[in-house]
Amino acid sequence: SLAVPASLAVPASLAVPASPAVAKAPSSQSNAIFFVGWPERFHMAERYSDEVLAHDPELTDPDKLLLWAVRHQANEGECTTSRPSMWDKVATAKWMAWRQIGKKSKPEAMNVFVRVVAELHPEWWKWPALGLVEAEEEEGEEEMEEGEPVAEGPGSLDLSLGAVPGSAVGNVPGATNGTGPPLLKPPAGEEEKGAPNTPSGGRESRPLSRNLSRMGQGWQPLVTSGLPPRAHYRHAAAVIGAHMYVFGGRTHGGRLPEGVRVLSMVSCEWSQPVIEGSVPARWAHSMNAWRHMVVVFGGVRKREYLADVALLDTHNLCWLHAEPTAAEPTFGAVKNSPSARAYHSATLVHNRLYVFGGEDSTGLLPPDVHALDLLTLSWVRHKCSGHVPVAVRDHVAIAAGSRMLVVGGSTAAGYVDGSKLAVLETETMVWAQVRCSGQVPSARAGHAVAMTPSMSEGGWDLCIFGGGDGLRGFSDLFRLDLTSSEWSKVNSEDDATNGLTPREGASVASAGTLLVVFGGYTSTGCSADAYICDQGMYASSLASSIAADSELEENGKEGLSALALLSSADAQEVSAAQEVFGRAMQVAVLGVECDLGCGEWVPVGHDETFGAATQRLELLQLQLSRAPENSPARRATFLASCHAGLLPVASGGTECWFIFYWVCVLNVSTGQRASAMSAGVQLSAPLLAKARETRFTKSISALAREVGGSADGQDVQELLTHRLMTLHAQLTEAWYSAIGALLAVEAEAQALAE
Repeated sequence: SLAVPASLAVPASLAVPASPAVAKAPSSQSNAIFFVGWPERFHMAERYSDEVLAHDPELTDPDKLLLWAVRHQANEGECTTSRPSMWDKVATAKWMAWRQIGKKSKPEAMNVFVRVVAELHPEWWKWPALGLVEAEEEEGEEEMEEGEPVAEGPGSLDLSLGAVPGSAVGNVPGATNGTGPPLLKPPAGEEEKGAPNTPSGGRESRPLSRNLSRMGQGWQPLVTSGLPPRAHYRHAAAVIGAHMYVFGGRTHGGRLPEGVRVLSMVSCEWSQPVIEGSVPARWAHSMNAWRHMVVVFGGVRKREYLADVALLDTHNLCWLHAEPTAAEPTFGAVKNSPSARAYHSATLVHNRLYVFGGEDSTGLLPPDVHALDLLTLSWVRHKCSGHVPVAVRDHVAIAAGSRMLVVGGSTAAGYVDGSKLAVLETETMVWAQVRCSGQVPSARAGHAVAMTPSMSEGGWDLCIFGGGDGLRGFSDLFRLDLTSSEWSKVNSEDDATNGLTPREGASVASAGTLLVVFGGYTSTGCSADAYICDQGMYASSLASSIAADSELEENGKEGLSALALLSSADAQEVSAAQEVFGRAMQVAVLGVECDLGCGEWVPVGHDETFGAATQRLELLQLQLSRAPENSPARRATFLASCHAGLLPVASGGTECWFIFYWVCVLNVSTGQRASAMSAGVQLSAPLLAKARETRFTKSISALAREVGGSADGQDVQELLTHRLMTLHAQLTEAWYSAIGALLAVEAEAQALAE
């Protein structure tokens, strides 16, 4: 075979590096280019590439090769040409680069091309010929930003501390001045990579609805396909959207499994995505879902205890290595980072990760509480008061509003039962002890917990599964009503007949009322089985769609055969979708409540907002898969989601914030998906101040309700009154773009098949 010359090797952005690169944040961008739609933005980047970038003497051959391949994908689609002659090395290198891009759609490739151009020339949009800025303004900006750090080429990762507000991609909230928060920047060329694709090989996929059709209230084996992970225990799992991510653990003989496995809760398929970068395998660590990220902390590798923080970007499929600093101490806290540990707990509350307990090589660690602010990547150790619990290991902790609940574990005096729970109020850092009644779980460690919607009206329940006390293991499932503090046993004594034997070190993940147990250590060794249990499968989530569908039938529209489910019950969002789907495709639209499971929050920047919209779409797929056969939801031909986000724009030394939307559309029968982004509407100063005060943990509508009752309420009402129509129009335009992109993709696929 012919070796490709080093000068024309496939660029690093198309391959998987052995370890992630770390680069500085790119120069500040005003977001003038943000208000340019697609494909106009791509054509501007093409023009700049031809007339400016191509003449850059520092442009390397791999850069040129990447630009050529992505541009061809954007204009011509997937590479279907035959391999060039083996003697033509340049043509062969181009063909290989084009082929490795894979099945990215043309709109996705357009996004990738613009990202690559921005990585090579961060201020390409300031080229006067494009007409986005004045020539004098461009010169002034260049002088002001001279000497600022510039990101490395395609394929770099960024987790720097000098992010400037207004960066178009990957911004996180919290900046009030020019320094700004850390920037979690995905690798270049991966603008719209969604959840990992499941493999096409293996056994036939069994949709979740088939598994659930055999379910009662107890555990049932989950029949999966794809690439299942090895049998292991002491791993960790987290749910993003409708995908469960599993990382770490120990297998037979104490080996550590490498890589990340993903279980789609919709198709019940396992996959092993190719993730850029790497994180050392470990066990007895913590793993938390934060927005579209998975945060990993601590654990044990071989005989070494760890204290590192790594973030898995599930949108761009890359590892980000964080290097948190010790924050300046505030009242009741000291400047301190946690020591290396394992068997600890980590709980996410309002963008802060609270680490408690655990052990190291010397034994039990003191019952200190460390908090990692994920917006600033800084640690503090809090001085807590109240009924401080004793040192504990192998326990679990979970968030309930602003409180952290500690359940079970092992102390120097023995195992802890469920009759008393240690509760930390994170707003005051005061410990309390809550007495519980009912069918109290026995003392245990090595168990797992998850939160599910309450069986009663509103609220959440805490579910605890498995574990052991040194003499025996458990396979029971208990629920704690957080309103009454009463325990109840859920599963029957006959669950062992379904294969769910007592186990320790298993993981439990929840998506709505659905619980999934994976792995663990049993009397026969490690397990690779998965089990599902549902505590109210057909409850509130689809009630609104059934009621809305009944309304349609009462109005004489029962003949509609086409239906679109929108993962939102917001009146404005449903209205915009109804207008577009009704005109373009003669499809009725029903709005469905779709909780992301992480409380209210507003994403900041393109990536976070796109990730939130994608998560909503996945959860909607999950709800549809578990709907009864006679449900109106089964008539849906399209699933759609939209999510509002905020975008900071730096202009003239001031910072303005805009509301915008990402929308996604899925054809249920073909599986094709497309997405689009709306333009923005400026946010008022009172709303922005309230968003910062609440650390971006509440939605815009919730903030508007709060500010509406204050002295600034009139200003807010004026903003909503005067600009509501503008935002509605922008959202409508985004829906048209998404549907047009979906139809184009389906037409291209049909033509290729013919």
